[in-house]
Amino acid sequence: FYIFFKGGHELTMKISKGKKIVALVMAVLMVVCAIPFTANLTTAKAEVTDASSMVNFDLSGFELTQNEDGTFAPLTMAESFVAGDVTVLATESKTVKIEASAGVADENGKEFDKKLSLGGTGAADRRAVKLVLGNTSDVTVWALSGGDATRTLVVMKDGTEEVATIDVDPKSTTTVNGKTLTLEAGTYYIWSKSSGISIYDIDIQWSLGFDLSGFELTQNEDG
Repeated sequence: FYIFFKGGHELTMKISKGKKIVALVMAVLMVVCAIPFTANLTTAKAEVTDASSMVNFDLSGFELTQNEDGTFAPLTMAESFVAGDVTVLATESKTVKIEASAGVADENGKEFDKKLSLGGTGAADRRAVKLVLGNTSDVTVWALSGGDATRTLVVMKDGTEEVATIDVDPKSTTTVNGKTLTLEAGTYYIWSKSSGISIYDIDIQWSLGFDLSGFELTQNEDG
């Protein structure tokens, strides 16, 4: 391919060189266009992982003072506080305690070093644990009675509707059996129906599920 100029000068341009430039530009555009798409995929994957993760009841951030005899003094809580991913409700007149629980384990041998002692009958604003579930969930509670008899935890939706009860063993046992129940999305409160109960752990596993109920189909004339 030749281009001629006045004065007899001749400039030669190779077609192959032009093709290389075009190819380079196209390659850059393809890379730039692909970046947002890849980022969106990564974000979506992270959100799904978070939605199915386990919600924790955690007392590890509360330090107990050790006495001279080696025991630990209980920590009295006179106001509501956050314990991991759940809220514990307390007031000045209806306190709860965080106490040491050495020597207590679940049915699989997992040991608990602290417990939440509710101290008596609860309600939606005191001596209760508040759970906010974003989806249908399996809720497992490890708890023992504060006395020598079996006692009962009640599970209240929105603090007003009893949806389940959990019977807990006497405090004389050193093995805490986890009790599991399935709850729909919503806000729940767990408290003692009567007298003191100690909660050692709560695990909440969200269920992502597969639901097409929100999609409406148009019915044809033939049915």
